[in-house]
Formats: sequence, structure tokens, C-alpha cells
Amino acid sequence: MVTPRIYTTLGQKVLSKRELGTKGEKEGLNLLYSLGGIIWVLLGHSCPSLGKLDSLRLIRKGLHLYEEQLKYNLEVPDCLSYQALIDEGHLKKKHWVYADYMATLSSLPILYKANDKNILMESILGKTSIGTSTKLLDNLNDSIQTVDEALASLREYENAMIDPTYELPRSFKSPTKTSLAVNSSYVIGNWVPKILVRCNAPRMLRSYVRDVKKLIEGQIDSIRHKSLGGGDARTIEEYLTSIAEKSIGDVWLDVDLCFLEDGLGSLDNELERALDMLKKGYSWVFKSSLVYDDAQDLSTDIKEGAINSALLLGLDGGVINLEDIKQSDPQSIVGRLDRSGITTDTISLADMLFLKGVRCIEEASSYCSDIIDWKALLLSFRFVRLFNLRKILMRKKNRESLGLFLSSIRDFKEIEAKIPEHILRLERHLETDGKIESGQPYYLS
Repeated sequence: MVTPRIYTTLGQKVLSKRELGTKGEKEGLNLLYSLGGIIWVLLGHSCPSLGKLDSLRLIRKGLHLYEEQLKYNLEVPDCLSYQALIDEGHLKKKHWVYADYMATLSSLPILYKANDKNILMESILGKTSIGTSTKLLDNLNDSIQTVDEALASLREYENAMIDPTYELPRSFKSPTKTSLAVNSSYVIGNWVPKILVRCNAPRMLRSYVRDVKKLIEGQIDSIRHKSLGGGDARTIEEYLTSIAEKSIGDVWLDVDLCFLEDGLGSLDNELERALDMLKKGYSWVFKSSLVYDDAQDLSTDIKEGAINSALLLGLDGGVINLEDIKQSDPQSIVGRLDRSGITTDTISLADMLFLKGVRCIEEASSYCSDIIDWKALLLSFRFVRLFNLRKILMRKKNRESLGLFLSSIRDFKEIEAKIPEHILRLERHLETDGKIESGQPYYLS
């Protein structure tokens, strides 16, 4: 197999809007550029990490480097090439573009003091690979692979994500386009440990491996539920404490923290406390993204039998029952949930998780104020919420949807004030222990 070309320099041509082309417009990439530019220019000028480094320039360079990496490293016999993945519909350009955007905007506040631009780019490329590979494998498992194939591929993907010496499994069967595409997800995922292996960060590398395993278990739990056709109806409380672990947030942050620990050389007690709380906050923000998606992907999830928090809220409230989900037209169920206020409740639930994360991060800043640019980090989370709500604005082009969309850049208290009491009561079911465990075995060393 060709040795992966893991880029670590910024001396490359910047990817322009024009290079995104008409396909980029169809996938909403130019809108993403516009949103990122407007928010960062208006709100980011007072953040030290965003003033020191040109974040938009860094984003564009990351986009260029990552596209080159996809094109070069997937041109091997055992994988489906990048262009073939696009042509087959397994991956869209917007998937890795959004991952690069958020990787950059969230890495800058954490790493701007501890590392130089080249190291920063390694972290960005690693995080982009997490987002891209999980999305690719998720697409294949949702629509093409059988349950047994999906479960096996997730176990293999776990190995690829934690072992820098990982090699693709040998198969005596004739390869199919699907099996080659699955291999591509392994190769992309394996770029992460190949990047992290250079870090002297024993504590955060352990955390990374632990969180990869937790991510895979969450994905497996979700697939098993789907395989039963929703027949083992979960409660919303179980969803929040178990299946929502399929979020990539913890693993995503671990990459930055590996480079932070490596760059600083060691972590004192105050910084460790801050990072423990930061991890908790990050986890809640990314779990909120799953719930925001649930409010917007209802019809698709009903068709595919996927677990969805909006459906669970509807079941809990007696608005729908299991027979409705199995037999009724998806659009009629969506309409019923919209009219009953369940869809709005789902967004409120996501907001509750999002704000729980914000509070954790605000607390983390009190332990250590000088290493991380906390203001810029919270700004990056505003962008996460803004982007998560874009589908609602596109589906319902009205004043209410626009207000919900723009509330992301207003005072957090305004968001909290609109969460109903029956949703706030669910917070007592949420886990509270987010500390990093020590002494666990791991491949990376």
C-alpha cells in the first residue's frame, strides 16, 4: 500500500470559492463559506487566537491540503478512489469541507499558544479525517451494508482508528464497490493515529483510545436498535445517556488535547481540571448536534427505522405510537409532530444539551484562563449551532425559523429562556462524570 502523505506544511495554493464550482453550490458549500466569513469577521476580531492567525486563510489551506490527501492516498487497489466515492454518492464534498471548517475553528482557540502553524495543521487534518471517515462509514452502514456487515465494519474501523501500524484486512472474495468504499473509510480513519503517534502525550492518548471505543459502542448500539425496526423502543432518558455516545465530539477534542499536552510538555493540576471540564462541555455540545439533526432528519429516520429523539419524545407524550411509526406515511408523522410541538421540543432538548456544554466550558475557563482562548472556543460552538439549524431555515423560510437560526449569535440566556420546563426536567437524567480515566492500555505510544 502507498504510504499516506500526511501533510504538515502550509505552503500550498489556497482553495478559492471558484474552485468549489457548481457542485459546491449544490451542496451548500458557498453558503458555508459566507456564514463562516460573516461570523468570524463580525465576532472573532476581539479573540486573541483569531487575531494572531488568519483563521479563514487557514481554513482554505486546510481544504486544499485535505482534498489533495484524499485524492492521493485513496488511489490504491484496495480502496475506492475519492472521485469514485463522490460519483457513487457515498461521500459529499460538503462532509469534509464542514469537518475542516469546524476543525479549524475549534483547534485555533486550544492550540494557538502551544504549537506552531504546522502542528496546528496536523491536528486540523486529523480531526477532519475523523469527521470524514465516520460520515462515510455511517452512510454505507445506513443504506447498503447488512447489519452483520455494519457491525463487523465498525469493529474493524475501531482498529484502524487506534493502531498506527494498521493494515487493511485481506479478503479472499472478489472486491465489490461497497467493500472498497468501506476500506476507504478505514484508510481515512487510520490517518488519525498516524498523525498522533508523534505526540508525547500519554494521558491524552489514553483518553483518545478510550473515547474511540466509546464512540464505536454508541454506533453499534444505534445499529442494533435499527435492526429491530424500532421494536425495542427506548426512552428519551436512555437515548441521552447511551445512544448519544455515537457523537464524535470526545474523540475530536482528544486530537487537540494530544497536541496540547505534547506542546506544553506536561499538564499541571489546574490545567488538568480545566481539561476534564472542557471534555465534558465538548461532549454535550456535540451530543446536542445529534438532537438538532433528529429534528431535521425525521422523515429519513422513519423510513430507515433509525432511532430518533423526536420520535421518542412523541412516543413519551402519546402523540404517536409504535404502530404509527411502522405503518404510517413518514410525512404524516412529521406533520403530526410539528403540529403538536414535538419538533420544537426536540430543538429545545438540543438547546438544553448545548447550554449544558457551554456552562461546563465557562467553568473550565475559571481553572485556567491563560492557555486556551475560551471566548473564541465558545464562538466556534455558536457556529456549530448555527450550522445545525440551517436545514430548518431552508425547509421553513419564515420569520420564526430565521429568528431561531440567528439566536445562535445572541446572548445564551435568550436561548435558555425559551426552553420549556418539561424539557429542562430531563437534565437530571444526564451523566455527570466526565473525568479522564488513567492507566488503560492503548496502542499509541
